Amino acid sequence: MKKTLAAGLLGLITLASPLLAEETLTATETAAITTTVNQLMTDLIRNGEALNADKMFAPLSDEPGAIFFTNGRPYSRPALVAAMTQTYAGLKRMSVTISHSQVKVLGRDTAIWLGWGVGKTVDKRGATGEEVLSETWIWQRLGRHWQVVHYHETVSALPDAALKDKVAAALTRFAAELQHLAPTADTAAAKLDAFLRRSPEVLGSRFAFAPERGTKTVIQVCRHNGRFERVTAPAGTDYTTQEWYAKADPAGAPTWSAPYRDATGAFVVTCSLRVLEGSSGKPIGVVTADLAL
Repeated sequence: MKKTLAAGLLGLITLASPLLAEETLTATETAAITTTVNQLMTDLIRNGEALNADKMFAPLSDEPGAIFFTNGRPYSRPALVAAMTQTYAGLKRMSVTISHSQVKVLGRDTAIWLGWGVGKTVDKRGATGEEVLSETWIWQRLGRHWQVVHYHETVSALPDAALKDKVAAALTRFAAELQHLAPTADTAAAKLDAFLRRSPEVLGSRFAFAPERGTKTVIQVCRHNGRFERVTAPAGTDYTTQEWYAKADPAGAPTWSAPYRDATGAFVVTCSLRVLEGSSGKPIGVVTADLAL
C-alpha cells in the first residue's frame, strides 16, 4: 500500500504533557474553549482535505524554536508547509474520518487537542492509500487569536490486501477445525494458542461463544513479551454488541473491522469469522484474528 503522509489529519496520540499548571476554570469557560479549539481543528481539517498546505498550517507558530513532528521527523513551520505542499501536489483528493477526539483545557490560554482517525487518499495516478492518523495539537491563545505551538503526528499504514487475504485464509482453516468440536473455555484457549503459534503475523485471537448455545463467554489470547497470555474481558462486557462479533457474516465469510484501539491501547484491525456447526449449520461462536497497525 502506498504510504502517504496525510499530515495534520486526525488521530489519537499519547503525548499530553502540560505546558502550564492547570488553572481552575468554570464549566462555561471550559466549554467555550473546547468549542473554539474543536472549530479551529474542523477548519484545519477542511483545509487539509482541500490539499491546501498554506491554509492548513497557517495557525502554526513561526517562532524559531517551534518544532512540529510528523512520524518522528521534526519540521519548522516553513519546512512543513514546503514538504506537505509537495506531497499534496501528487494527490487528487484526500479525506479523513475522525474516530475519536477530545480537548484537554489546561487554562484560559492553553488547550490540547488529541484525536485519531483514518485518512484516505487518491493520487493523480489513481492509486489509493488508507492510514490511521494519531495526533496531538497544542493550542495557545495570544491576544484574541489561537495558534499551534506544537503538534505530533504518527501515521500507521493499514495491512495490505495480500496480508489480509493470508490471515483470512488462516482464520477460515481455524474455524473449520472448530466446526466439529464442542469447545469449552479450556479447549478454546488451547486452540487459540496453537493458532497463534502457526500465525506469527497475528497479534491476538479470541473465540466468543454464541449465547444461544447457553454460554456467554469470550476467550482471548494475545502475544506479550514473546509469550501467549490469556486476556480476561472486564466484568459486565457484552461482546455481542462489539463490532467484531455483531458484524461477523452470518454465512461464515471473513469480515474485517475498521481500525480501533484494543484494551491495551494498541491500534488494530480485526478479522472475524462466524463458526457454524458442521452438521446443522447452527452458530457455535465467532473467532477472530487481530493485526497490529
